[in-house]
Order: sequence, then structure tokens, then C-alpha cells
Amino acid sequence: PVFSQRLYQVKVNESDRVDSEVIQVKATDKDFGDNSRISYDIVSKPDKEWFAIDEITGYISLVKPPDRERREFVMLNISAKDHGTPPLSSHALVNITVLDSNDNDPYFPNDVIQFNISENNKNGSMIGKLLVYDKDLIGSDDIKCFIKNKNFRIEAHSCMLYANNVFDREEKEKYSVKVIAMDGG
Repeated sequence: PVFSQRLYQVKVNESDRVDSEVIQVKATDKDFGDNSRISYDIVSKPDKEWFAIDEITGYISLVKPPDRERREFVMLNISAKDHGTPPLSSHALVNITVLDSNDNDPYFPNDVIQFNISENNKNGSMIGKLLVYDKDLIGSDDIKCFIKNKNFRIEAHSCMLYANNVFDREEKEKYSVKVIAMDGG
């Protein structure tokens, strides 16, 4: 068998549905009968996690949604084997690029973030910057932080936390503020 191409290239999106066809590989054989009947297989076993191939048609499809955050590129080694005696085979590569979709929420590196502020601080003084991460490429450049607390305000795009009051330790020693981060995807 001889593949029509030695290298196939295709892109899939993390949000592509399971069972969707990705690409068809095609091999031909100049023999006749069983000697020309071809079966396809994915030789690279770890990559069968996301992809399957129809052994008769050569269509490669998704069996599980790919995850760009785990692997951005997948190289499938495909074999085409005839049914002659002895069977002959050839190989082609399918280079698959996994495109991002906004499938991960932004997150803070810690569940609890602590800042200290001086007693009798100035109203509007900066308390600190909250670090927010997002594994996605899409939307991760537009993360915004929000709070609902009259004692504090947060600058949405920078996630900088500011005092909206002058604090007195004798009145209240600790404040708890819930911060929500949202991405733009």
C-alpha cells in the first residue's frame, strides 16, 4: 500500500464533539483481490486516547475531547496494511494541532490570600495585587476581578485591591473579602 501523502496536517478544537471526523487518510494498492484490500490502524498507542481510525475508510475521528492544556500537538503514526500473504504495510504521519477553547475558569493560586494594611491608613490606599491565572489562551488576556464589599474596591483589569475606608484595629482586626475572577472568553 502507498499513502497519497506521507504527512497529513489538520487542526481540531477542544470543543469539537466526540465522533466528529477529523481527517481521512488514503492509501492505494496496485494488487488485486485480498492483496489490494487495505486496513488502517493508529500505531502510536498513547494517541488512541483521543482519536480512532475506521480501519476500512481511513477516517480519523475523535473518541474523547482533546485537551490543549495537556497537549497542543499530536502526531499520529498510521499504518496501512494489505491482506496479502505475507501482509505488506506502509506508514504516514498525521500532525494534529489542538486549538484552544475557553474551557477553564480563571483561578487564584491559593484559596486564601492575606494582605496587611496599616492602622489609620489613607482612604484609597493600595492593599495589594491579586494574582489570577487561566490555563486557556482564549479569554486569559481579559481577566477581571470583582468584589461586593463597601470597605474595599478592586480595579477590575489589574485586580489591585484598595481600601475604601480608614481602618482602626481596635474597631475591627480582620476583614474577609470574597473576590470573583472572570475571563473574557
